[in-house]
Amino acid sequence: MNKQIILVILICLAGFNSSGQQCICKEYSNEEKIKPEILIQSPDNICKAKGYGEMAAALVDASSLDSAELMLSKAGKIYEEAGCKGKPLQQIWRLWSRLSYLRADYHRALEYSLKDLELVQAENNPRDEAEVLLNISQVFARMGQTDKALAYARQSVPLIIQMKNEPAKTDLLNKAGGRYYFLYQDTKSKGLLDSTSLFFRQALDIARLVNYKKGMQTSYNKMNSLAYQQKNYPLALQYIDSSIALSSPGEINTVLATSYGDKGNILLKMGQFKEARRWADSCLHYYTQMKFPPLIANAYSLLAEIADSLGDHKTAYAALYAEKKITDSLNTADKAKAVSEVEKKYNQAKNEKTIKELNQQKQ
Repeated sequence: MNKQIILVILICLAGFNSSGQQCICKEYSNEEKIKPEILIQSPDNICKAKGYGEMAAALVDASSLDSAELMLSKAGKIYEEAGCKGKPLQQIWRLWSRLSYLRADYHRALEYSLKDLELVQAENNPRDEAEVLLNISQVFARMGQTDKALAYARQSVPLIIQMKNEPAKTDLLNKAGGRYYFLYQDTKSKGLLDSTSLFFRQALDIARLVNYKKGMQTSYNKMNSLAYQQKNYPLALQYIDSSIALSSPGEINTVLATSYGDKGNILLKMGQFKEARRWADSCLHYYTQMKFPPLIANAYSLLAEIADSLGDHKTAYAALYAEKKITDSLNTADKAKAVSEVEKKYNQAKNEKTIKELNQQKQ
């Protein structure tokens, strides 16, 4: 090989390694995590950025989205000034995507998830790729673009199947089942419902096998959906109560809040309106704390139906008005168009990259 070519390759590799190293916080490791409050005091700017990222993650978990955005902006500015690209930015991309999704800013959520997808595909990381594909599927599902949502969800399935039995596989099976069930509710396709049942049952079996408490809690909540679909309300309640029983004292998360809402809905169908109202109120309270508009709208819809059944028409009207105000802000043609444009740009860039690589191979 020509010596000049070898020299150019070595220089490029050296530059790549240098760039990668300068964007890694050497004070931080997965084995021994340092508190973000300490990291942001570090003289190393990359460690400061890592600290801001960790603080943002905690703030997103706590639904403090404005504060999380501030931390992400600080981290992003440091990474940008350092010229960081690719892997070091992955945590920031994922947090921006999650934060945007929680705000129902689907255009921005998709933009960051597509960046993440390109990176995990290049790394040949099946677990992360399945996770990102399901996140993208969820964005399209929320926008009512069923075909695209299903296409991305289907891509995740072979990746999940090849994983060994572990908690992560339980989580992804439950997530995949959730996507299929969401789409089943839109399409009423029996095939989607059958796939939903398969994923949920496999997730529960693995969770029991590896004694994964959180996975069992989620799986029981998911299994209630299947019993509810069959109008087997007593069985659905058993699944819900099993899920709630696995929660830790004082713990509130999306699964638990959803269980409260599901229990309220089942009791409504069983004619136990007063008890249903109690669970629906709790669901609305916790969804409001989580600040995710679509779930808050769902809780208002449930509360309106229960209040109407109780003859409390004033509360029913107020709840329906609150629901409509939220859904009107979410379901806009402009948002759907913006999301489609982001995906179009991603696919175009991906095709251009493939053509370039093929041309290089020909040379």
